[in-house]
Amino acid sequence: MKSVLTVAILALSMVALPCGAQVTAHDDHRQMMAQLGITALRPGPSGDPSAPGHANTDEAKANPYPDWPDALTFPDGSKVATPQQWWTRRRPQIVAAFEREAYGRVPADAPKVTWREAASEKEFWLSGGAFRAVTATKLTGHVDNSRDPAIAVDMQAML
Repeated sequence: MKSVLTVAILALSMVALPCGAQVTAHDDHRQMMAQLGITALRPGPSGDPSAPGHANTDEAKANPYPDWPDALTFPDGSKVATPQQWWTRRRPQIVAAFEREAYGRVPADAPKVTWREAASEKEFWLSGGAFRAVTATKLTGHVDNSRDPAIAVDMQAML
C-alpha cells in the first residue's frame, strides 16, 4: 500500500507543474514535503522567553556536562605525581578519550594523502589598526586511491 501511495504522490508531483514552468522555492518545498509524506514541520525555538519552546540564552543551562574529569587524576582515582606519568600514561588516556568521544578515529586502512603546495602569496591584513603581512598558501592533497585508480580524489585547503 505504501509503495502505491509513493508512486501516486510522485506521479502527482510530476504533473503538478507543466514542463518549463517556473518553480518557486515554496512550490519546491511543498512538492518535496508531499513526496516524503511529511504533513507538518516541527516549529523552531520561539523568541519569546515565556513560551514553552523558547531559545535558550542562559549560559548556566547551556552545558549539560559541567563535571569534567580532573586532568591530573587517573580513572582509578590515583593522582599524577610525575611528568613521566603525565606524558606516558595520563595524556595518552585523555587523547584517546577525545578521539573516541569528540573527534573520531582515523581508520587503520585510511589511504595516504600527499600534500603539495599549489600556490603561495603574501597578503596584507588590517589588524588592530595596522597592516600585518601574512602568507596565504593553497595546498592540494592527492589521495592514494590504488583501490580504484579510475577515481581521482584531490582535496583543496587554504592556510
